[in-house]
Amino acid sequence: MEGLAENINSASEGTKMSEWNADVIKDIKTHLKSHDKAERLFALLKECGALISGGSILKSIVKYDALINVDIDIYVPTKNIPIFLQSLVKGNNPIIKATAYNKYEASIYCASFLRKNGIRKVYTFREGNDISIDVMSIRNKRNPLSVVNNFDLTFCQVWFDGSDVYASHPDHIKEKKGDLQKDYVLRLMLGNEYLKNRIHKYIKRGFIININTTNISLNHDITSMTRCYDDKDKEYGVDNEGERNVLKQRTEDKKFMKHWANKVALKWLCGIRNNIDDNGKGLLSVPLSQEHYFSNFKKVGSQNSKQTYNKGEYLIDLDDGYDSSDMNEDSLKDIAVSKFQAKEDDLAAIPIDPKLIYYRSITKLIENIYIIPYSSRHIDGRNSNITFLSMIDNEYVDKNKIKYYIAYLNAIKTHLLHNDSDMYGGDGEMFHLHNHPIEGGITQESLESYLTDHIKDVDKSSIPCFWAPTVPIPGQPIPSSNCKEKFKLSEIRSIVSQKFYKKFMNSTTKVKKGLNQTINAYDATLFNTKSMNASFGNIYHATVCPYCLQFEQREDGCAYISHANPKRLTATLSPFCENHFLIQELRDKYLRIARKLDPHGFDHLEFCVECGRPSTNHQHFDLLEEKLIAHKFIGEEADRRIDYGSCSGGGRPELYARILAIRKVYSEGIKDSIEERKKAALAADKAPLNEELMAQGKAIYEMEIDSRKWANTIPSSKKYNNNNNNNNNNNSEGGRRKTRRKQNKNKKTKKY
Repeated sequence: MEGLAENINSASEGTKMSEWNADVIKDIKTHLKSHDKAERLFALLKECGALISGGSILKSIVKYDALINVDIDIYVPTKNIPIFLQSLVKGNNPIIKATAYNKYEASIYCASFLRKNGIRKVYTFREGNDISIDVMSIRNKRNPLSVVNNFDLTFCQVWFDGSDVYASHPDHIKEKKGDLQKDYVLRLMLGNEYLKNRIHKYIKRGFIININTTNISLNHDITSMTRCYDDKDKEYGVDNEGERNVLKQRTEDKKFMKHWANKVALKWLCGIRNNIDDNGKGLLSVPLSQEHYFSNFKKVGSQNSKQTYNKGEYLIDLDDGYDSSDMNEDSLKDIAVSKFQAKEDDLAAIPIDPKLIYYRSITKLIENIYIIPYSSRHIDGRNSNITFLSMIDNEYVDKNKIKYYIAYLNAIKTHLLHNDSDMYGGDGEMFHLHNHPIEGGITQESLESYLTDHIKDVDKSSIPCFWAPTVPIPGQPIPSSNCKEKFKLSEIRSIVSQKFYKKFMNSTTKVKKGLNQTINAYDATLFNTKSMNASFGNIYHATVCPYCLQFEQREDGCAYISHANPKRLTATLSPFCENHFLIQELRDKYLRIARKLDPHGFDHLEFCVECGRPSTNHQHFDLLEEKLIAHKFIGEEADRRIDYGSCSGGGRPELYARILAIRKVYSEGIKDSIEERKKAALAADKAPLNEELMAQGKAIYEMEIDSRKWANTIPSSKKYNNNNNNNNNNNSEGGRRKTRRKQNKNKKTKKY
C-alpha cells in the first residue's frame, strides 16, 4: 500500500549487515514452519514500515542456546496496525492461525519501557505451542527504528526490515559485549526488577554488559522518578499514602491530565465498551487506581496470560490505528461524526453541525462515567482494588482520595467540553443532552436551578426535560420543537455538583398516589414513534407499566423492559415498581403464572414496551393465561435468532385499550387514591379481552399521528379524600415551564 512505509528508512540509522541475512531469514521461516508465510510476512513488513527486532534476530546471529524458544517481536506504526493485523491473523488466509491471544496497553500512569519508547499497545499471538509473535504498536510521533535504537542493551539494537538486517552496534553483537544505555542505568540502581532480570538473562547467554554510572547524580535524578505501581505492588499490597501521592502528582500535571482525557474520549468515540450496566447496556469503565496496577486499560488479560478464542474471534480493537497522543478537538470531532447515526426525531437542523455531534458524544461519555458497572455491583470500596469514578458517592471509598478522583472527572469536563452561555443566562461548561439543537445546551448552574423546581418530586426519574421553546397547549400533542425525553438520574448526577445531587435526592414531598399525577403523561404514547436500536430494530420507547400504572420509557435494550433499579435489587424483584404504586395483587398473579408456565424456571417479570402486557423472561403471557407466547424469529436459517425487538402481543392498539380502561376508571370519581389505582390496574389488565376497547385502541392507532386523541374524556382536575393527592402537576406543566423560563432569565448566577 503506497505511503504506509513512510515512517522508516532503516539504512539511515544503522549498519547494513548483509552477511547476517541468510541466517535470520532461515530462522524466521523455521519459526513460522512455512516458506510462503515467511515471504508474506516480509512483504507485509515493507508495506507497513514495520521491523522485526529483539531476541529472535539476535539469536539467529549469535547462536546461543538452541533450546531457548524466542518470540518474534514486530514493531509497527500505530496508524498501520489495522492493516497489519488484518493480514497477520485475520481473513481467510492469515499468516498465522492464532489459537491463543493476549493484548495489553502501555499505561499512561507509569514511566515504563513501553511508555518511554512510545509503544501504545502490545499484541501476542500463539499458534499451537511453537509459533509465537508479539506485535508492538508504535505511536505515530515515533517510528519503529527510534524504538529499536533506544533499547536498553546495545547488542539488542538489531533489526530486520523484510529485506535486510541492520545493527546500531554490530561490533557489540560480534564480541557479545555491550552497554546498558545511560537512560536505564538509574532505573537499575533503583532496583528495577525487569532490568535486573534482563541483564541476568543475557549474562547467562554469554554476554558481557558494561554499566557506566558516570555523571549520574542519584540525589538529583531520583526526585524526578514517579513511583509506578505494577504487579509486584499488587501482590504485596500498596499503601494508601503511596497511592494518594501518585494521584496527587498526576492530577496536578495538566499535560498528563489532558492526555488522559483525550485517551478516554478516543476509546469512547470509537465505540469501545469494556463493561455493562445492570440492564446490559455497554459501558466504558473509567478506572483510576487500577491503572496504577495494570497496563491493560481494557482489562482483557495480563502480560503473561493467554486467552483462548473460539473461531479466531480475536478482534482488531475499534481504536487501533488511532493514537491518543495525536488527539485534539478536531480529530476527536471527526471520529464522533464518523460514528454518528442520525435519528428521525432529531430537533437540530439537518445536516447536524459536527460540533454538536461531538458535544453530545462527550456529554454521553460523562454520563457513562457515573453509571456503576455490573461487574462492580458487589464492591463496597473497602477491600477492592477497583475504583471507578462512578463510586465517588460510595461511603466506603477512601475520603482522602475522593478529591483526586473528582479531579479526573473534572479533567474530562475541562479538556473536552466547551464554554458558552445557555438559554437561562448561565455561563460555563456546556452539556448537550438528548437530541436538542446546539442552542439547547445547558450549564451545571442552570440545570441545578431548573431541578430546584422539581426537588420535591417523588419520582425523580420522571422529570421532564427543560428544552421547551414552544409553550405546550394542554390536551394537545407536545410541540415538535420540544424535547419529549425525561431526565435519567445518571444524566442529572453527571452534571450537577455532588452537594446538590445529595440535596436533590434526599428532598421529597409525601408520595402522591392519585392517578392525577400520571394520567396526562400517557398522552406521550399517542405521539411516540419507533426509533432504531442497533441490536433490536425499530422499537417504541413510551409505555405504561401494567403492575403499577406508572408511565415508563425504554432507554435502551430490547422491547421487554422494567423500571430503573437504583437500589440494585435482585432480578427476581423485577420490574422494580415503587411499593407505594405497585398493585401487589397483579404482581402475585403473574408470578404464579410465570412459575407455572416458564419451562426454563422463573427468573424475572417485565412488560412489553409496545403493548404494555406483562411478560416473563422475554416472553409475553397469553391473554388466557394458559401459556407463554412463542418467540418470533428473524434472520436466515444459518443466522436464525430470537427477535427480542418485536411485540408478540396486541401491539400499540392493546396499549391504547389499556390506557382507555384506566381513563374510564379515573372518570368515575373515586375519592380514595389507592382504591382508584387498584381498580384501574385490574381494568387495564382485562382490557385486551374487551372487544370494544380494542376496537377503539385500533382506531386511535390508525389515525394520523398528529391527530390522535383518546376515545374517552377525563375531568380536568381531580379531588381526593387525602389533600396530599390534590395537586395535578401534569395538567399545568406548560404554564409552569413558561413561568420558570421568565424567572430564570432574571436569576443572578449562583455557584454550588
